Amino acid sequence: MKYSIRTRLTLSITFVFLFIFFFILVAGAIALYLGLNEQIDRDLKIEEKRMSELFESEFQDLLTQKGESRKPLRDNFLEELNEIYQFKPQFVIFSLESNTGRYIYSGGDLKNAQLLLPKGFLSQKTGYYNQRFEGDFYRVRVASKDWGTLVIGAKNETFFEVADEFKEIFLVGIPLVIILVFIGGRFLA
Repeated sequence: MKYSIRTRLTLSITFVFLFIFFFILVAGAIALYLGLNEQIDRDLKIEEKRMSELFESEFQDLLTQKGESRKPLRDNFLEELNEIYQFKPQFVIFSLESNTGRYIYSGGDLKNAQLLLPKGFLSQKTGYYNQRFEGDFYRVRVASKDWGTLVIGAKNETFFEVADEFKEIFLVGIPLVIILVFIGGRFLA
C-alpha cells in the first residue's frame, strides 16, 4: 500500500519528534538517578565519618576487652546505635576484627541487617553498592577500617517514587503527545 507524500511526511515528523522526546526522557531519568545517588553517597560518606569517630573515640575498647567486662560496653554501644538510627531510614553494621574474634554489631531501621546481607558482603571493597532488603532499595557504603568493616545503608526510594509518578503521568501524557504531534505534523505537511 502506497502512502501519500503528506502521510509519509507526517509519519516522519511524528517518529523524529518521538525519538527525540524519548531520548530526552531517558537522558533525564539517568541524570536524575545519578544525581540522587550522588546526594545519598555524600550523606553516607558523612555518616561513615561520624560513625568511625564515635567508635574510635568511645567504643574502641570493644576490640580488646573479653568476657563479662565487654558486656556493659557492648550494651552501651548497641544502645547508642539504636538511639542514633531509630527514626532514620538507615542502618549501620560494625564488623570488628580483633585478636579475640570477629564481632558484629548493628542498629537502625533494618533489624538484623547483618543477617540480610548476601554472603561475603562484609568482604567487599570500600565503595558504594545498591542492595535490596525486604523489598526496599538501599544505597550502601562499605568502608574497610583498621579495626574491621563499617557498612552504612540508607533507603533509596526517592528515584523509584519519582519513576512511579512519571509512569502515571506518561500513561496519560504519551498518547496525548502522540496525537498532538501527529496533528501538528499533518498540519506542517
